[in-house]
Amino acid sequence: METSLTWSIAESLTKAIVEHRLMPGTKLSEQKLANHFGVSRTLVRQALFHASQNRLIKLEPTRGAFVATPSVEEARQVFAVRRMLEAEM
Repeated sequence: METSLTWSIAESLTKAIVEHRLMPGTKLSEQKLANHFGVSRTLVRQALFHASQNRLIKLEPTRGAFVATPSVEEARQVFAVRRMLEAEM
């Protein structure tokens, strides 16, 4: 069952990635995250799935979850959007 807690964890992970507190290629241990957030591994697994939908986390069967490593083209696109947004401020 999906909960607001699941979404909150996914949002926290996304924020940590965007703020570079979790670097590309970092393995995300379900157990460590469950301990950190004080929840079950099931909730963490659901949160990782949600966070993977925006391609910031890569889920690899039998290996686990990792912070995605963007390609050069993806990085260019992100910086282009960022320049546009910052110019509007």
